Amino acid sequence: EILRSLEVIPIVPRVYDLIEQGQSAHLVLEFIRGQDLLKILEVNDNKPFPMNQVIEWTKSICDVLTHMHTQAPPLVHRDLKPDNIMLLEDRKTIKMIDFGTARDLGRTQKEKLAAKTKVYTEGYAPPEQIIGRPEPRSDLFALAGTMYHLATGKAPEGYYTAREIETQLAEAHGPVPADQRWFYDLIKTNLAEDVNERYFSAREIKADLDKRQVTREVACAKCQHVNKVREPYCGKCAEPLTDPTPPCHQCGKSNRMGSRCCIHCGNRLR
Repeated sequence: EILRSLEVIPIVPRVYDLIEQGQSAHLVLEFIRGQDLLKILEVNDNKPFPMNQVIEWTKSICDVLTHMHTQAPPLVHRDLKPDNIMLLEDRKTIKMIDFGTARDLGRTQKEKLAAKTKVYTEGYAPPEQIIGRPEPRSDLFALAGTMYHLATGKAPEGYYTAREIETQLAEAHGPVPADQRWFYDLIKTNLAEDVNERYFSAREIKADLDKRQVTREVACAKCQHVNKVREPYCGKCAEPLTDPTPPCHQCGKSNRMGSRCCIHCGNRLR
C-alpha cells in the first residue's frame, strides 16, 4: 500500500501485482537494473561522489520523503541509507528501494505515543528513533547521514559527525572548501541530536539545496519582523510561523513545530 501510494514519484519502484497463495504472498515489483550506492563506494575504494550529483540525488529523495511525510497519518521510512539507493546503468538516475521498514505514525493519540518497533541502522538513526519513537524528522537525520557518506566516502557516526563538521567549519582554513561550506552546514544541521534543531521538512531541505544556501532568517508574513528560521512564533507579534504539531498529550491542544513546551499547559513536548 505504501509503495502504491508513492507511484507518482519517479524514483520509487513500480508495484505490478500482489499474489497470495495459501500461506504465502508474492510481491511483483519493477526490476531495477543497477547497483546500490554503498556497493559502488566500496568497489571504488570509498571514492566520494561529486557534490553536484549528491545534491541532485538528494532533491529526488526529498520528493519521496515529502510525499510520505504529508500523508495522514505521516509515513516514515526509518532506514534511509546508501544501501537502499540504487544507481541505474545510465550512472545518473537513482531508485529508492526497500520500503519494508516504512510505517505510519498512527491516527489516534495513543497510537502516536506508542513506541514503534526499534528498526534502525547505527550511524544513520537519531536518538528518538533508537528508543522507538521515530517521526518525520528522523528521516531527515538519515538523509543527512546519507548525504555525508556519499559526499565524503566515510560512514556517518550520528550526531558525532555533526560535531566533527562543526569543528571543521569553525576553522578559518579548514578542510571544507569555501564553496561547499553551506552544503556541510546543511548536513550538520540535520544531524542535530535535538530534533527541533533540524529542518522541519524535506521540502525545506530541497528549497535550500536549490538555492545552495542554509536559510537562517525568515520574515513574519504579518508584521515583516525578521526572525530566526524555525522559530515557532514571531518575536514581535506572536504570529505562528511554523506548521501545527500533533496535539499535546497532556491537554490535547496543538502548538507549532519548534515549540519545546506546550503554550497552553506548559507540558514538555519532546
